Formats: sequence, structure tokens, C-alpha cells
Amino acid sequence: MPPKQLKSKAVLKAELKDKLREIRVKQQNWLQERESSLNISSTINNNKSEKQRELSKNGDSSAPPVKPKQSSPNGNISSPPVHGESPQNIKISTKMPTKSGFHTWISNRQIRTESPQVVPDKDTAHEYNPSNYLDYNHHREDDHTDMPPLRLPSSCSATSSTGSKETDPDPRLDEYHNRVPQTDSLSPEKFDALADEIVNRVKRELHLEKREMLSSEEAPARKVNSDSVRTESTDYQSSNNNGTCDISSHKCPMCHELMLPPKWCPQLLIPCGHTSCQKCIKRSQSCLICNHPIQSSTPNIMLQQIIISYHQRSPLPDHNGPHDQLYSDNMPSVSKRSQQVETNGPKIHQLGKTYSQMPSEVIIPETPRKTAEEYEEEYHNLLLRCDVLRDEEQVICDKMASLEQQKQTEHQQIENISTTQKRLQQDIKKLQKQIEDLDSHKEGYRFKIDDLDAQKKKEKRRLELIRSTINQLKDEIKKIKKELQCPF
Repeated sequence: MPPKQLKSKAVLKAELKDKLREIRVKQQNWLQERESSLNISSTINNNKSEKQRELSKNGDSSAPPVKPKQSSPNGNISSPPVHGESPQNIKISTKMPTKSGFHTWISNRQIRTESPQVVPDKDTAHEYNPSNYLDYNHHREDDHTDMPPLRLPSSCSATSSTGSKETDPDPRLDEYHNRVPQTDSLSPEKFDALADEIVNRVKRELHLEKREMLSSEEAPARKVNSDSVRTESTDYQSSNNNGTCDISSHKCPMCHELMLPPKWCPQLLIPCGHTSCQKCIKRSQSCLICNHPIQSSTPNIMLQQIIISYHQRSPLPDHNGPHDQLYSDNMPSVSKRSQQVETNGPKIHQLGKTYSQMPSEVIIPETPRKTAEEYEEEYHNLLLRCDVLRDEEQVICDKMASLEQQKQTEHQQIENISTTQKRLQQDIKKLQKQIEDLDSHKEGYRFKIDDLDAQKKKEKRRLELIRSTINQLKDEIKKIKKELQCPF
């Protein structure tokens, strides 16, 4: 299960601001509704007193007169003075509701609670809930916690301001006002204290949520350790259960071969905690049981000793398999190992009992002693790993050298590009200077053209003047010729 992502501080602050804004809106709506309920109750009392006066005037003379109730300044309801009595003999009496009236009020309240007819404001229609405000009013009345919150019927809210349409007063409303005193609205100090309390509660909830996220992230790491230890303890307990052993746990789950050293040595996979043989680990990059990527592996010494001790006491199988050749080739080493296991059998069983009694998250230490073959096998494995790591080191060094050479080549290319860029910038400056010179020459030639145009116009005017003079002279010559030809 992927860990949850933590919320940022900005998101938490935004949520906190939204909650405070909702609280303020609810408080304002509650105050408005309470003020309207107080106005409605005062209007109902006035209408009731007027109606009782009319009934007392128009009623039968034989019937006893109805005494309208008046409210005293201290909030108690008293009867008006009867004709013939002095004001000093007036007795203040408070009317208490009867039991039957209270049950009727409760039943009617439940009906109105199921279908409330309170209209919310337009601006706060999406977050308005009348039950929240009335429940809050109920909690604020500390002296009358046994009284349920009041929900006014729709008929009480439709009182006419002109007094032309009179509504019948509800006696249950008088009973409620007699029993529950009027409470003032929240003061600014109380409202601020309530807002601070809500903010602190929200902060505590966010802190708990953050702690749950962190614990969910740390759970997989703890699960790896507990699974690995639990796997080893389960294997060992299965082998020591009344001297019997589960043979299926001795076989590799990938190739189904018996996990006997040195070829099929059992290896504990990290981090999934499953066990597989050494051959299958080299061929696969992930666990075949859970398909989890294999990061590393370690020899499962406990399971290896259990497999060796069990299969040395049990007879060999009759079929020809890969283990027959293994037992025939390495019979001296197997017999020597069986003797060592028989001598150390009680110690192994005692170690298994203590191992099974340990908690799941305790790290199990290595076995105190190893055989010479195990040390030799571990030595060869370490040498092989060293050779592989040396080869990998050489490959990495060669790759680093080639990368360094490529880096030098790239640096040389950068220097060449920089040189070319500088040269081109110098050429650009020279060309810009030449362009400026050409522009200046161009302007000079334009000035010369303007001068030539002016001279041309001047010469043209002179030409016209000369031509006009020549024409005049020609006319005079013609006149002279005519005069010479004519005799006197």
C-alpha cells in the first residue's frame, strides 16, 4: 500500500480559515434567528392579551371573567387586579405547565422536527442547517438542560404587522417561555473563546492525521523485519513438531528442488522475507512468490541446519534425481556433517525453542559455530564476489576515463566555439563600422545632388531669360528690316 502524501502547510491553513468562516456565518445566522424568535414571541403575547380582553367583554355574564396575564418587570407572570381589590393584595403567581400539556408539546415538537419549515438565507443556503443553531442554543442554556430546543411552527412566523390578521396563540409557547428564561446572545469575548477552542480542536485533529500518515509510512519497514523473523521461526517450529517436518518447506518454491548446500543453499530474500535456493536467485531478479524485486539475499542458516539434520536421519529417495549424484559425490562430507549435527542436536533444538519464544521484531543472532565446509563455502563466495566487484570496478574506471575524455573534447569544442564567436563579433563590428562609413558617404552624395539640383534650376532660369531676350532681339531685327525696305 503506497504511503499517503502529507498535506502542505498552506492547504492546512486554508482549511482552517474555511472552517472559521463557516463558524462565523453560522453564529450570525443563529443570532438573527434568535432575534426573530424573540420578536415573534412578544407579538404572540400581545395578540393573546388583546384576544382575552375581547373575550372578557363579549362573553356571557354568568361566566366568570377571564383574567389576562401581565408580565412583571422581573419576568414573572401575574394576574391583573380584580374590581374591588386593592393593589396591595395582588399575589404574584407563576403558571407551571401540566404533565399532559408537556407530553403534547413533546409530540408536536417531534412532528415539527421531522419536517422543519425554516427557510434559510440565500447567501448561506449551501451551509445552513437550523438544527445546528437550535442545538447550540440548547447547549448554551445550562440551567435548563432538560428542555428540548424550540422549533417554531410556520404559522407563528406569518404574523401581520398591521394587526388586521390575528393568529391564535399557542399555549405551548407560553409554557416554554414560563419554564425557560430568556438568555442573552453571545458576547464577543465568549464568541472568541469558542472560536479559539474550535481552532485548537481542528489543529489537534490535523496533528493526529499527520501522525497516522507517518506511522503508515513506517509500517512497511517494520513489516519486513517481522516477516523475515516470522518465516525462520515458522520453518523451525514446523521441523520440531513431534519430530516431524514439513518437506514442502525444504523445497525451493521456484524450481521445487530440495534446498541442500552447496548448489541449492537456502537464501533469505530481502526485503520480502521469502526463502529460495541459491540457483534461482541468480536466474531471477524478483521473488516468484510475491513478485517483489530482490535487493539482496543472505543465507538462511537455521533452515539449512534443519534440512540437513532431517534428511540425514531420513532415508534417501529411490528415484534417480539431481540429489542422488550430489549424495554419491559428496558422501564423506555428508557423513561428517551428519555426525556434527547429531552431536549438536540438543543444542539446535534448545536454540529453536528459545527462537520460537522470542517476539516477532527481535533480531535473531547468528549461530555461534560454523562447520569448516560452511566457512570454506563462504570464503569461496566472498572470493567470487570480490572478483566480480573488481571486474565491475575496472569497467566503471574505464567508463569514467572515457567520460573524462569526452568531457575534455566537449570543453575543447566550447573553447573553439568561443573563439569563433569572438572573431565573428569582431567582424560584425568592422562591418558595422563600414556600414556607418557608407551611410555617411551616402548622405554626402545626397547633399551634392541637392546642390546640383539648385544649380540646375538656376541655369534653367538664366536659359529662359536668354531665350526671351533673343526673341525680343529677333522682333526688333524684323522691324528694322521692314523699315529699311519701305521708302520714305
